[in-house]
Amino acid sequence: MWLARRVAFVTALALSVVVAACGGGEGESERPDVATWEAAWTPLVEAVPAPPADRDACESYLASIRAERENVFPSPSESLDSTVTEWIDKAEQLTFDCDEDAYAEEFDQLGVIEEEIDAGIAAL
Repeated sequence: MWLARRVAFVTALALSVVVAACGGGEGESERPDVATWEAAWTPLVEAVPAPPADRDACESYLASIRAERENVFPSPSESLDSTVTEWIDKAEQLTFDCDEDAYAEEFDQLGVIEEEIDAGIAAL
C-alpha cells in the first residue's frame, strides 16, 4: 500500500514538472486583463469591411488582421481562446475570399461568433 502511494505521488510530481516545463497550463495571471485585451480586439472587430465589401477593402483588412492577430492572443480567459481563434480565422477567410455573393451571409456569421465572445467577456 505504501509503495503504491509513493509511486502515485512520484508519477504525479513528474507529470507536473513535465507540464510546467512544456509551458502547459498557462496561468491566468499571464493573460491580459479585459481592458487591455479589448484595446487590441475592438479595433480589429470594428474594421471588418461591412457588406458590400470591395476587393481593395478586403485586401486592406486582410493585411491588418494578419499583422494584428498576435495582439489578441492570449485572450483574457482560456475559455475564450478557441472562439477568438474561430472569429479570426473566419474574418481572415471572409476577406481573403471577398466573395460578393456570399459576403453578407458570412459577415453575419462573424457577428454570431462575436456575440459569443462578448458573452464570454461579460461572464468574466
